Amino acid sequence: MLDERYKDGSKFVTYAEDDYETKRSVQRNSFIPSIKDPTIWKVKCMVGRERLSAFYLMQKYVDLQSLGTKLQIISVFSVEHVKGFIYIEADKQCDINESCKGLCTIYTSRVAPVTKNEVTHLLSIRSKCNESSEGTWAPMKNGKYKGDLAQIVVVSDA
Repeated sequence: MLDERYKDGSKFVTYAEDDYETKRSVQRNSFIPSIKDPTIWKVKCMVGRERLSAFYLMQKYVDLQSLGTKLQIISVFSVEHVKGFIYIEADKQCDINESCKGLCTIYTSRVAPVTKNEVTHLLSIRSKCNESSEGTWAPMKNGKYKGDLAQIVVVSDA
């Protein structure tokens, strides 16, 4: 079997074990950005309107596609921890300028490409941890005592 597997010309024959190894390596590296991927662009928008701006642009894409015109963008998203910016995936900056025309919440004069290293940090999932425990001090955020310090007496799981 080994002679048959490794003889000349056998590189064109596919074995079940080979397929498993290639699938495993593809799964491991499938989420890492490559050079062939389109560029993700960071576009300035109104602060607090990031999600709405991304929705407006997606709606414009759908509306124009139903009319037979296609915007040259691939995806649009906003990240909750980044204020005042949306991210558009497209090949060229002129495609972004063209697709954002007529949307008053998006400022196409402030467009910058996102580096490949930033993309992995940008799309990483951040866990929310609750560091409140009994006896710690926390500032009051609203109400009559806004700005005052309060000591936590009881922490409920709900």
